[in-house]
Formats: sequence, structure tokens, C-alpha cells
Amino acid sequence: MVRPFAVIGFTLFFTIAFLFEFETGVTVAALAALTAALVISLFIGKIRRGRVLPAVFASGAVGCILLLSTVYFTYLPVLEYDGVKNCTLTAEFTSKPEIKYGNYYCETHVLSVNGEAADFNLRLVFSTPPEAEPYDLIEGKFNLYTLGASDEDFLQSYKSKGIWLGGYAVNDEFKIIGLPEDDKPFAKKILDIREFIRNALYRILPDDRGDLAVALITGDKSGMSDELYSCFTDIGISHIICVSGFHLSLWSMLILKILRKTGIKRWLANLIACVCVVFVMLVAGMTYSVIRSGIMMIVFLIGDIVMRRRDSLNSLGFALAAIAVWNPFAMGSVSLKLSAVATLGIILYTQYVSHDVNKVLDKIKYQKISRFIKNVVSLLMITVSATAFTLPISLGLYGGFNFICFFANIVFVPLAQVSMVIGMLGAIFGAVLTGAFNPFAYTVGLLLEFFIGLTESLARFDFLTFYINDEKIRILLAGLFLFCIAAAVLSHHKSRVRNLACVLCAAIFTVTIVTFSHFESRETKITVVDCGNGVSVLVSNKGENFLIGCGGNSFLGASKICEAVSDTGACIDVAVVPGAHEYSSVYTYKVFDKFKPEKIYFDSLPQGVDLLLNNSEKYSFTKLHGSENITACGTVNNGNNCVLIETDDTSVLICFSPNIVYSDLPEDFKKADIIISRSNIPLGAECSNGKVVVLSADESRSFHIKKNLALRGIDCLATGGKNVVLRAEKGKVSVD
Repeated sequence: MVRPFAVIGFTLFFTIAFLFEFETGVTVAALAALTAALVISLFIGKIRRGRVLPAVFASGAVGCILLLSTVYFTYLPVLEYDGVKNCTLTAEFTSKPEIKYGNYYCETHVLSVNGEAADFNLRLVFSTPPEAEPYDLIEGKFNLYTLGASDEDFLQSYKSKGIWLGGYAVNDEFKIIGLPEDDKPFAKKILDIREFIRNALYRILPDDRGDLAVALITGDKSGMSDELYSCFTDIGISHIICVSGFHLSLWSMLILKILRKTGIKRWLANLIACVCVVFVMLVAGMTYSVIRSGIMMIVFLIGDIVMRRRDSLNSLGFALAAIAVWNPFAMGSVSLKLSAVATLGIILYTQYVSHDVNKVLDKIKYQKISRFIKNVVSLLMITVSATAFTLPISLGLYGGFNFICFFANIVFVPLAQVSMVIGMLGAIFGAVLTGAFNPFAYTVGLLLEFFIGLTESLARFDFLTFYINDEKIRILLAGLFLFCIAAAVLSHHKSRVRNLACVLCAAIFTVTIVTFSHFESRETKITVVDCGNGVSVLVSNKGENFLIGCGGNSFLGASKICEAVSDTGACIDVAVVPGAHEYSSVYTYKVFDKFKPEKIYFDSLPQGVDLLLNNSEKYSFTKLHGSENITACGTVNNGNNCVLIETDDTSVLICFSPNIVYSDLPEDFKKADIIISRSNIPLGAECSNGKVVVLSADESRSFHIKKNLALRGIDCLATGGKNVVLRAEKGKVSVD
């Protein structure tokens, strides 16, 4: 077997990444099937001697065992604390507070729960910033809950990160115990170094330029505005501000080149470079993509010391295998998936296509022109390779693709490299030189100013963005996978069977995606957000988002609304806020500070919210009319507001109070397929004939109301701890 680690690593990666999305029963079935296949393969001499298939089956079975053991021995025991109220908890902070949706979030490591030893990570949320440093202790009574329980995508995300529970202090009362610096672990020193670099960069680069410099050098994006980060994502260069192989190779190769210029021995220079790689990994936070690229870089450097032939596919497989054994849940991480498949695409291009491309370019007579064109073509082909391999994941996550990424990577990758080096030099010299006499600070400031301006300009090219429900996506997919076919045909493999297999795989995958694109459901998604005793409903149809109501009394209400909006396109096209009441508008400031609606219909708003809406179109609630895909109208009944939403698939009646007299509503309102109401169903509501009824209420109240309604023969859904998600298509309504 030529590449054992590649076979083992990729099998572990794809097996666990696939099974991560399913229940454990599927994993058990997969384990049985793979074990049976392994046994059979060992009895067939030709397959046994080939070694590849037995290694694949064995690695797949090991992946299943690793996943099952993590679920049963680590994950499920921690989830036993879900829903625990008023528990006495002792934990240590492992991060500084991060502000999000108006709250402060800190990652902690739990040491004890109710006096019993515990060992798991917990994300605590505070209404005010806790006065604590990393590795200080916190004690108090807390309520615990499962992170992402209301949304499957968020649940899987937290699960892969190893932070499965969240908590908040009862009555916001807790005690922080500061520890002496000498008693804190080595990890605190790493955080101090990270903070030192961050402060040094902010000292020479204020505002957005400092935020971008910190993100480029340390991978810390917490200071970047949502608008700027969105621009990077929109044009496909967000990998530049996420520490990965791009950053590690830059720093390690730069240090290696400097050391070798000094005449130091090759093996010693490589060892020092390895130490530098580990240092950058620690400062960058040891994310999965950082660990993957760090392991590959260390294997590369050690291979150079022992004079072994270096194989990038084997290195990538070894890195994935190491991460899978260390933490199987990491295989479900979106960042690791994107990082791994993008690296795979780049490696395959480098090994099988670049040689042929360079042979063509070598025919150019002028060396300088040839070298320049080679660099440009190399960047372009690497971008195409990475994009082709990450496309299925990107489409599944973001639903779209922007052609501008090809041009953006050619421009921004070299610019980012120069900015990182000069920015680091500016931070170092900033300790001894003032800003006026620090040429590095001045230079990198100009570079980053240009960087930000060009990024924002390119992000405005909306016409170059293609979504999966757009017919043009078929051309895009066909073109990208034709590139993969060309890569297979142009490779040095002469086997017709292998080339035919590549062509068939690409064709089948392309046809599958195109077919999905053609028959993609244009359904309506209705998310009733779990915000306690209040109303917040997000209706999505054909790329448009309507947010009706933004209120409640849940501590995490604003966060849950923002998460629901993020999950459906990260924008609010129309917001409807009938009045400045707790049950309809208490979260508007936090939500609109994150997602500013293009249009808003309201009667009154909480104080200060109007300052966030300078660029929004404002209308009276009585003029509510909706848009091309979602029509809406509002009425006032018995002194309370209600809204009717209609799409091609369904109609939804949203009542902000149960005191609405149902019989007095207009006929169109009474014919709605779905009734959503706060606390209880409207007075005299007709809940038969297949109507779907959803209550927005807190957990204790919704349980009793559902029980009483069941006695009256009315079956209903209720939030009470998690979002209720409905999907409607051509009059048929289903529950997620």
C-alpha cells in the first residue's frame, strides 16, 4: 500500500463526518456492515493481498467505534445535566468575555456540580461583563441547558466544538475567585502572549485596520464588525482571516529561510521552525483547522530532516487520523471539513495538473513574464481546485457561490502575506518607536486601508452571486466538475479504468446536484422562536425573510431570534413590530443592532431603536402589505394586533394576544392554515379541519395549556424550551 496514512486518515474522516449527522443506531449498523466486509475481504486472496480494501473496512470500523465510545462515555453523561435548575457550580474561565446579541459569553471548564467532581466545558452567558481573567474561578447557582437544542444545525456545530451545555446564573448572582498568576496553568501564558500581540497591533492600527490585522495574524475575529466579516465571506476570502496552512506555511517558511541564510545547520533550522509552528498553533487557539495544518507542516519539516520523500496526501491523512483519534466529534466541524477538502483539492492539482500547466507556460520566451504568469495561474488554479472540492459543503451551508472569489484570491492572498509580515514588524517596533517614526505601522496601515476598501467594493457585486435555486448554478457546477474531469484525464495515470471512474464519479455527482437544483423545494419555512411569553415568528420564502414580532421574556430570547435569522440567510427583509410591548418588541434593539431590516412596519418602538434604522424604510403598521413572494396584512381586534401572512404554499395567522375575538376577525384571517398565538389560543378559535396550532409560551405554561387543550380535542404545538419549525409546500404543512 503506497499511501497507508492517506487511506486510513481519509476513511476515518469521511466515515465519522458522515455518521456524525445521524443517530447512533445508524453508526451501529455501519459498524456491523464494515466488520462483515472486513471479514469477507480477508477471505478473498486478491483483495487481501492488495491491502487497500481491508484497510478501508478496518479504518471505517474503527471510526464507528471511536464515534460510539465518545457518544456513550463522554457526550451523553454530560447531557444528563441538561435542564438542571439551581445547581451549585464551580468552574474556571478559559476565555475572555465575547459580546454577542447584547450579552456576554465566556467559555468555562466545570470542576464540580452540586459538590460532585465534574469535567466538561460550559458556555456561560451574562447580562453584564464578568470581572474575571482567564483561569479565575466562578461559583454560584446556575441553570443549565443544551446549546443549540432548538436548531439541529447549531446543535451539531456546538457538538463538534466540544461545548455542549450553556448556563446562566440564577438571579444574576455569582462569585468570582481570582487566582494568583503563579497558580494559573501554562495556557494562561499563551493567552497573555496573544493579548500582547493584539494590544501591540491596536496600538499602531486603530479602528477596522487594527481589527483586520489582529484577525490576519492571530485568527481572532471577535473585534471585526459583522459587516466587514460578511464582506470577506461574500467574496470567498474568509480563509485569509482564519489561521490555517496559509498562515503556518508563511511563518514557518519565512523563519526557515532566515535561519538558513545565517548558515545554521539544516536539521537545527527545521527543528526551530517546528517549534515556531507549535507556537503559532497555540497562539491561534488550537482550532481543528489549525491543528490539521500544523501537523502537516511538522510532518513536512521532520521529513526534510530525515531525508524521506514527503507525500502531502499521506501527511493530510496522518493529520486527519490523529485528530479523529484525539476527538472523533471534530470530524463534524465545518471548518475542518472545508479545510480538509480544500487542501485535498490543492494537493491533487499540485501533484497531477500543475506540471502540465507549467510545461505550457515554460514555452514563453521571457522568463520574468513567464514567472509572473505562472504565479497568477497557480493562484487561480489553486482557488479553482479548492473551490471545486468545497463546493458541495459550501452550497449545503450557505446556499450560494460568488464568482468574484477567483479574482479576489489572486489579489488578496499576496496582499495578506505582505500585510501580515509588515504588521508583525510594526507591532514589534511599535514597542520602541512612536507611530510617527514607525515606517512599518504607516505602510501596513495604508495596505489594510486599501484591503478593506477593495473588499467592501467587491462585496457589492451581488450580480456575481449565484444561489442553488438559480438555474445558472447548473452551469457553474458543470464547469467546476469538468475541471475535475480534466485534472483526472491530464494526470499521469494511463489507466483507462481509473480515468473512466473519475469521469463517471464527476458526472454522477454533477447530475445529482443539478437535479437537486432543478427540483429544489420552494417551500415556506415558519420558525416560531422560543422566546418565552411573547411572539417572534420568522417566515422565509424564496429567499425573503419576514420577522413578525420581536418580544418575549426569555433570558436567551434575543440570541435565539438572531440564530434563527442567521439560519435562514442572515438578513431581515421586512420586520413587523405592532407596538412597544414586552411581548412584541423587547428584543428589537439587540436584534436590529445585528440585522437591520430593509423595511419595518410599526406603531411604536422601544426607546433608542429608531436610531438603528436610519437606512431602513419605515411604514405604519396599518399600511402593512408585504412583498412579491410574501403578502401580509394586519388588523386590530379587541385592542390587540394580529397579522396574516400568505405565500403560495400556506397562510399563517399570528396573534399577539389570546384576548383576540376570533369570530370578529376578517374571513381571510379565519381561513388561515396555521394559527400562532401567544400564551393561549384566541377566544373562540376554530382549531379543527386540519389547522395547525402553535403556542408561543414559556415551558411551564405551555405544558398546562397543551394538556387543557388536549382535553377539548385540540392538538397543538408549543415552544416551551425549543423553537417550533414548520415547513409548508403546496398546502401541506409538516413539522421539523
